[in-house]
Amino acid sequence: MIIMQLMGGLGNQMFQYALGRRLALERGVPLKLNLDWFEKFDDRCFELDQFNIKVQTASTDELLQIKFYSRNWFTRKAFKVYQFILPYYRKRYVIEKYQGEFDINILNVARSAILLGYWQSEQYFKPIEATIRQDFSLRQKIPKEVQQITDSIHSNPNSVSIHIRRGDYTTKYNQYFAACSVDYYKRAASHISAKINNLHFYIFSDDIKWAKNNLALNADTTFIEPDTRIGAFMDMYLMSQCRHHINANSSFSWWGAWLGEKSDSIVIAPKRWFVDQPYPKDTIPERWVKL
Repeated sequence: MIIMQLMGGLGNQMFQYALGRRLALERGVPLKLNLDWFEKFDDRCFELDQFNIKVQTASTDELLQIKFYSRNWFTRKAFKVYQFILPYYRKRYVIEKYQGEFDINILNVARSAILLGYWQSEQYFKPIEATIRQDFSLRQKIPKEVQQITDSIHSNPNSVSIHIRRGDYTTKYNQYFAACSVDYYKRAASHISAKINNLHFYIFSDDIKWAKNNLALNADTTFIEPDTRIGAFMDMYLMSQCRHHINANSSFSWWGAWLGEKSDSIVIAPKRWFVDQPYPKDTIPERWVKL
C-alpha cells in the first residue's frame, strides 16, 4: 500500500494526495492517508473530505508494517542495513529531497511505502489529470450564497480571479514567504487587460479589508468576503469558476487556477515565492506567465 503523510493547508494536502493517488493506481494497491501531523499542529486541519475522494486512513499497525518491526533483533538489523543501501526513493519511508522540484525517481517507489513531502508539481500527477479533477470536485451541494456568486462569475465571460494571501505570510511565516506586493497585482492585471477587454475581477483574500484599501483596478471588481461558516474550499471552488487567474505565492491559489484552467486561460504567478528565493522549480507550469 501507499501511505501519504498529509501536512499543511488544503493546497498542500491536495498535492500530497494527487501524487499518492497516481502511485497507488499504477501499482494496483490501496492509498491510505496518515493524519498524525494534524494532532501536533492545531492551526491546520484535514480538509480533503470536502471532495469526492475515498478517504482511507492508515492505522498504527499499517504504519509499523511498512516501516517494519520484528521482535527478532537480527531481522530488524538486517532490514535497516538493507534499507540503508537502497536509493532513497526505494526505501520504505521516503522523504522529499527538494521541495518544489519534480523528481522522476519518486515514480519508482516500492509497492509499500510511506511518503513525506509537499510534491508541488503537476508532473507528479499529470498522467491521471482527469481522475484528479474528478476527485477534487465538491462532495456537497453548493450553498445558495455561493451559487449566487457562481452565477455572477459565469455571467462574465472574462472573469479573473485574484488571490491575495496575507495573514500568516505577514506574521508567523514572514521570514519564509513574502506577501505579493500591490505592484505585482497591478502589473498582472495590466498584462491581462492588454490582451482581453471587459474584464471583471473577483478578489479573494484572507485580509479583504487590506485588499479593498490597497488594490484599485481599472475594471469591474467584486470582493469576495470570506465566510468561515462555509469553509476555504468554497473560495477555491469559486476561484476555479473564473476564466483567468492571478495567483499569490500560494498552493491554495495554485489549485484554484489549475482546476479552473481552460485552453484559452491566462494564469499569472509571481516569480518571487520565498523571501530569499525565486519561484520553486517545477511548481509553476511553463505555460503560466511569471511576473
